Amino acid sequence: MAQTNSPSPFFSTFSRASLSLLLLLHVAFATPPLVDFDRMGKVGIAGSFSGFTFLDNSSNTATLDPSTSTLLSRSTNGDISQIGSTNPGGNIFAASQRGFGFFEWPLSSSDNVNASGILPNSSVTSLDAIGFEMFTALGGASATDSISAVAHHDSGVIFLAGDFNLSAGPASGASNIVAFKDGALTQLSNRGLNGPVTSLVVDSDALFIGGSFTDTASASTNGALSRVAIYDVKNNQWKAMEGGVNGVAFGLSLSNDEVTVVGNFSSPMVAQNKPLSSSASSFASWDVTSGNWSDTTGLIMGNLTFVTNNTSNGDFMAGHISASYEFGASGFALLQNNGDDGIPHVTALNLPLGLPSTTSVPAVSRRYHIRRTAAAILPRIGQFFKRQSPSTTSLTPLPTTQPISAPAILAGAFWTNSSSNVDVAIVGGNFTFTSASGQAAQDLAVYELDSGVVSALKGNQVNGSIHSLLVQGNLLFVGGTFTVEGTNQVGFAVYDLAEEQWDVTGVQPLQSGSNALVTVRSITASPSQSNVLIVAGSFASAGSTTCRAICSFDFSSKQWSALGSGIQGEVASVAYAGNTRDIIIASGSIALADSTLTNVAMYTIGNSTWSAIGNSDSLPGPVTAVEVNNGNSSSIFAAGKASDGSSTYLSYWDGHTWNSIGSGLTAAADVSQLIMVPLQNTHEANGVVEPDRMLMVSGSLSDSSFGNASSVLFDGRQFIPYILSASTTGAPGAISSLIHSISQFSFNQRHFLATGVVILISIAIAAGVVFLLALIGILWTLFSRRDDKINKFDPAEAEEDDSLHRPSSLLEHINAATRTTIFGGHDPFNSDTAEKEVGAAALASASSDHDPFGPDGSNYIRAETPSDAIMGMAGEEVGRAAHARYSFNGEGEGELRLVGGQEIEVLDDRDPAWWYARDPRSGQEGVVPAAYVY
Repeated sequence: MAQTNSPSPFFSTFSRASLSLLLLLHVAFATPPLVDFDRMGKVGIAGSFSGFTFLDNSSNTATLDPSTSTLLSRSTNGDISQIGSTNPGGNIFAASQRGFGFFEWPLSSSDNVNASGILPNSSVTSLDAIGFEMFTALGGASATDSISAVAHHDSGVIFLAGDFNLSAGPASGASNIVAFKDGALTQLSNRGLNGPVTSLVVDSDALFIGGSFTDTASASTNGALSRVAIYDVKNNQWKAMEGGVNGVAFGLSLSNDEVTVVGNFSSPMVAQNKPLSSSASSFASWDVTSGNWSDTTGLIMGNLTFVTNNTSNGDFMAGHISASYEFGASGFALLQNNGDDGIPHVTALNLPLGLPSTTSVPAVSRRYHIRRTAAAILPRIGQFFKRQSPSTTSLTPLPTTQPISAPAILAGAFWTNSSSNVDVAIVGGNFTFTSASGQAAQDLAVYELDSGVVSALKGNQVNGSIHSLLVQGNLLFVGGTFTVEGTNQVGFAVYDLAEEQWDVTGVQPLQSGSNALVTVRSITASPSQSNVLIVAGSFASAGSTTCRAICSFDFSSKQWSALGSGIQGEVASVAYAGNTRDIIIASGSIALADSTLTNVAMYTIGNSTWSAIGNSDSLPGPVTAVEVNNGNSSSIFAAGKASDGSSTYLSYWDGHTWNSIGSGLTAAADVSQLIMVPLQNTHEANGVVEPDRMLMVSGSLSDSSFGNASSVLFDGRQFIPYILSASTTGAPGAISSLIHSISQFSFNQRHFLATGVVILISIAIAAGVVFLLALIGILWTLFSRRDDKINKFDPAEAEEDDSLHRPSSLLEHINAATRTTIFGGHDPFNSDTAEKEVGAAALASASSDHDPFGPDGSNYIRAETPSDAIMGMAGEEVGRAAHARYSFNGEGEGELRLVGGQEIEVLDDRDPAWWYARDPRSGQEGVVPAAYVY
């Protein structure tokens, strides 16, 4: 299952030194480096470890003596601190009265009593009867009987648990746990448990129990209660906590709907004999709501024996602790950016990995059987650096390294299933595992990033170890020291992820000389060539093509090709230089075709030529890792071992000479990868590494300046310890590689503006959008009007439209204007009309019998206009300016003739269909269609 952590559980970092634990000493830096993993796409670390910690670059030190019992405090933010410790062999004793194992003391009591003697009757409470009942039920307590835990249910029932068997009373036959109910001891279902109980915690009607039992006393669950169990108080039933835990549970604590279990175990079990993880964490977390084990974070070396809540809603934890790490993982974890504290967001692969099985890896002309024992098959970061038989040129073989704890994940690649849109990480190395479907598999695993489901590749199994993986489209290219069952593929194979099968058709196998093993250590895609891979390692030819140590493979045609005149020796690592990455940088133990000795060589694709980088004696020995700084052929970093094995070195090529920059690395250090990583912040500028990036050095590292580490960052001047890892045994772990989905990522930093500036810019943009919309509206209107002027109105359509029929209100305007013209300011027919509000309509109604101009269907009455029509037009009426949209003949009575574009004055626009208007040039007035005017 996937384990998602956000910086961390509750772990500080301790690295074991001799008999005591010493927190890693390292240099303190003012600003911790913030690696920008998100710019590299999907990112993961792979190696041989069960837990790891990102060092916070503080200068704190702390020493713990593992022979003592240590009390740790876990706060809500995940910090852990030492509270105190007992003397070696120290014990805490509790004294009691002759009742057995139970005593109650009211906290509100102000009495002073001597608890080492006989207690006065005044101090006895009603629940003290439990102790007397227990003493009687035991028939008198023996030296082996004990009560270790007490829990109080809301119903008033008291549960007592420990190591005892009752032989008398109503609860006779109860083992290791009993209830006190209604004033008497009572058996639990199935007589209790078959082993001692160490802790109890109650959550509603669920009683959580921890100890060393495996079943009920009557064996009713077939061994399903493995050291932890749930007792349903309401229904008197036992329930399993999935598969329990695989060791003794010493303590339980309940907070935030999670039960924390601590003890001497390595993992909770999702089913019998099926662990959730391989981290020896000594603690586990049960999700009360979902009813299953949660993925816990961190790794603890040692045994936890006690846990309880503290006042800050965190936990107190205690036990014999030798070391702790922030994150528990089985050799692989995903990394993402997470805030400004330098610690990324971690999603860990928590799949139990086992030791590799016995395999046999054949050479080309002879079958070599490699007998793998637990010691012989311990993977080496430099296992890929096995000797090849000497060539005609005397070359120092690639170094072997001290073994590290198996199992190990040595390589990885990301792939998106286009049919299901599921993102997966494919990891390879030297390990065995059991997939989610129960299939036993080895060396290659497919890990679904979202669901955390781990499965095996379908098809034939791989025998050996995997050192390099590359995905191109739906093809997975696998490199290492291995064979594929049922095929002739040795050291290099192609798997079709879409078809879920090995693609062996037309792929000629690699071959070695002198019966040596074929080993592929590097598979990379050539950035400047389509469908071309560069395959490097220890081999002599590819099919019929002679290409020692390095060869190109066109996966579209499945053809091998030599690179120019070729080289001799062995290649450990490959990088690319040039603006278009058309220069291949190969490193290892190399001689050119003309026998020029070199540990780093350059191949120019454009002219197919090889050349040495530096003199043959510029580097102390063979190179195990190389990196080019963003394609700059004058900024190359190389790491390796001295030819005599006396030291490990890190050197920098400035375009002219090699310069040592890792003189403090000890002979025990092993560098497996160099990679330039982008930063979110910057470091001080120097002439070696630009401020926006750092060189990440990974492997199993030790240095006089920073001690032990699995990954360090180099800023051009100093090493900054970054990741510390360990195996389940507490031995130092190793990181073999940092894998990433974007092959060529940018180092240009993304600069963010201050919040205030962003707000101002947002306001300006919003205002600009509003102005733009308004401008578009205005332009749209103007263009629409211009087009309307061109279009001519069809009078026939107007005749058919009832909305164009002139209403009586406008006809009244016409008659009113006519009367004003004839009678001046006085209208003899309007003497009986009183109120102006009635308007011209009331005037027409009052004088309809006498007014020759009254409405009769052929003439019109004009109502009030902007000038008072009833009182007469004392002066010229004032209207609003308008224009004629179309031409109008105005041949009807009372109508005003219009010409398209003509300027007019609208005197009355209250009617939606007809307006009363005046031609300012001629002074003529009349009604016009409203649709003809704008």
